[in-house]
Amino acid sequence: MRKTAALIILALIMVQTIAVADAQLLERHPPWRPHFNETAPERLRELERRIETYVIGKILISSLNFLLYGYITFFYVALYRENKSKFSLGLAGLSVALLVYSASSNPLILLLFRGSDPLWMLNVFNFVPELVATAVAFIMIYLSKT
Repeated sequence: MRKTAALIILALIMVQTIAVADAQLLERHPPWRPHFNETAPERLRELERRIETYVIGKILISSLNFLLYGYITFFYVALYRENKSKFSLGLAGLSVALLVYSASSNPLILLLFRGSDPLWMLNVFNFVPELVATAVAFIMIYLSKT
């Protein structure tokens, strides 16, 4: 009974939060929407340099993560082959999901799938890492139950 009441209260708070946020968005532009037409050219060049630095850093870090997760995946798959336990299978699945996450979050992969879109960093493919992170969370919940 207490869990049901807590879930109902949580749902009401979420509905209220969404309603308030929706009302605020109707009154003004969202804070994440940039106003490039009101930005000075030198500020835009600085933004371009920062984005370039971000992309290079993201390429380096996600490439290193890909190598590390590849090694971990190899290790956990071998471990599962040895003992055939559900927990080691979960660890192997978790490491595969992290490997896919690191590959799909790499801007070089995004560049490959950009097509003719000049705004390749804002492609729909950017959502894949977040979906994989959600799968990782479910796998971790599963592992905590076993």
